[in-house]
Amino acid sequence: MPVEDIEKSHRHLPQASSLKPRAARRGLVSRILALLGQKGIDGKWEAKSPKAVNWQSERGSFDPELPYAPGKPQKKGKSVTNTPAAREAGEIAPLLNEALKHEFPEAEGLAGFQHAAWKIPANKIPAVINWFKSVSIGESSDNSACKTFSLPLHVNAIDRMSDDKIEVIYALRRADGSEQVNIHTELERSAPVIPSAAEIFPAFNWHEREIAELFGVTFTDHPDPRKLLLDSTYTGFPLRKDYEDAEHEFIKKPD
Repeated sequence: MPVEDIEKSHRHLPQASSLKPRAARRGLVSRILALLGQKGIDGKWEAKSPKAVNWQSERGSFDPELPYAPGKPQKKGKSVTNTPAAREAGEIAPLLNEALKHEFPEAEGLAGFQHAAWKIPANKIPAVINWFKSVSIGESSDNSACKTFSLPLHVNAIDRMSDDKIEVIYALRRADGSEQVNIHTELERSAPVIPSAAEIFPAFNWHEREIAELFGVTFTDHPDPRKLLLDSTYTGFPLRKDYEDAEHEFIKKPD
């Protein structure tokens, strides 16, 4: 393109020296906000979209005193619907609680947890997990497959050193995600032994292996009890609260 044509095409544009940088930026921001359905930068940020206007009233503001539920809004004065909080298992799922205690009288409902939780003797863990896998009591989807707790989530452990216990927790959920249950058991810290649930839910295989090597819990009848994270010659259980590593002292925090 000839130089003369380029000059003609740009004559309508203001010269760079005549523009005030700050004003130009403010004008650009105002145009962008106008496209987004809001007022200019010198006005109030009032959303013009009906959906945006109703966002605050529909979802409410965050309140730390209300229980948190991922994926659901908090509403002041209303309970969050997708996860029960800090109530006893019998209050959350009375039919499920009644059926469990009828089958396992030693089951003890636990209070103060986000999900329905029971404390079970260690030797009953496989039987209880298998029971939850097949039970279809309580409200859920019309699909009968979604009414059972057939979705294994995780296995966790806690070192209750002050009580001389190791607590192991199995978490199961309905396939439609409508409800979760936690199964707790306490083991003697000096010799923590529990039957494996990996044959019932193969997804628990690696979870149990990790707990075995980091907390020193023995899972009897486990199909593959090899170490998962540590070297096979490693001794000690790094996630116990009294664990000390003299060989790698440099990684410890100063007193």
